[in-house]
Amino acid sequence: AVVSTQSTGNINNITTTPPGSEDRQVKQQERLNELKLLYESLPGRRAKCKICTKEFKESANCRRHIESVHFKRKNFACTICNKLFYAKRALEDHYKNVHLVK
Repeated sequence: AVVSTQSTGNINNITTTPPGSEDRQVKQQERLNELKLLYESLPGRRAKCKICTKEFKESANCRRHIESVHFKRKNFACTICNKLFYAKRALEDHYKNVHLVK
């Protein structure tokens, strides 16, 4: 675990990083760097997918599009039946329609 203090040096501001989270952070940064190669930043916060040329109002939406549509990553799992989904909205619909969760 990594222990760090904020710039004040105050003992009350000590935080610990759980073991293995450094690896997770490195992997997340690598994934972000990989995605940045696949979209073009446009004026404002807009972005365009370099794979299919679809445009988005925000680069975060473009990154999510690339992961779910082009990489086929299913990042959302049902906690009841473990079924995986590309989008949070699809998971929410699944809970309502299949498990009758409101």
